[in-house]
Amino acid sequence: MKTRYFKFVLMPLIISCLIYACKKNDAAEAPAFDIGQLDQYCLYVRVASPEVPNSTVSDFIFDFKTGNIADLGSLEGLYTLTTKVMEDNSVKISMGLNDYVLFVVEKGKPVIKQWKLFGEVTELQLIKKPEINLLKGNTFTGTYYKSNNTVLHENFFYSYSALNNFSLTAGLKVNEPALRGEVYKSLGNIAAYVKKVNSTTADMEFMILVDGKLRVTYIDRVSNPTQYYHGVFIKK
Repeated sequence: MKTRYFKFVLMPLIISCLIYACKKNDAAEAPAFDIGQLDQYCLYVRVASPEVPNSTVSDFIFDFKTGNIADLGSLEGLYTLTTKVMEDNSVKISMGLNDYVLFVVEKGKPVIKQWKLFGEVTELQLIKKPEINLLKGNTFTGTYYKSNNTVLHENFFYSYSALNNFSLTAGLKVNEPALRGEVYKSLGNIAAYVKKVNSTTADMEFMILVDGKLRVTYIDRVSNPTQYYHGVFIKK
């Protein structure tokens, strides 16, 4: 009788307790944000920019470095900014006297206190930098859209070289010859910036891997007026 009681009553209870304990330990082992190690993180920001004609969204990455600086990458270019941890543990990123970002991390998530750059923040993520370039050696496919959300290219791909040369190819179909090849600047091991598409035009493109999807924005300065394109690409 005691054996049956242990088997049918106590055993399930013990198993449940063990499962709960394991989950609790896993949660306890999850690394918490350490403001003293800010250089291990990137801040991703997506903004709506209605004041920019023919534009829909803009993506930013703030790649924090040691020495109180951060590299800012976006479709508009690359910049080195200064950072400062304030007394209330908020972080100030300064682009100039009146152009800055002030954010704080609450329960592991960033919260904007002041945004003095253009546009309105619609999405915000604090991302732990991976140790390797997550774009390297991977191909992403998807659809390109115009700023009015009509289709520009139904099928398009980006393929990043597996070599250490920070190069990529881009085209309409993976199994067909690429339309162009580019060299990119890597940021935080999750983003890429191409300054001059085809090496001769004033076009630029910015790509960032967020939640496993490659978000791409592209500025076409050859067209008059300037055009902006965007798309979300999935790893093949």
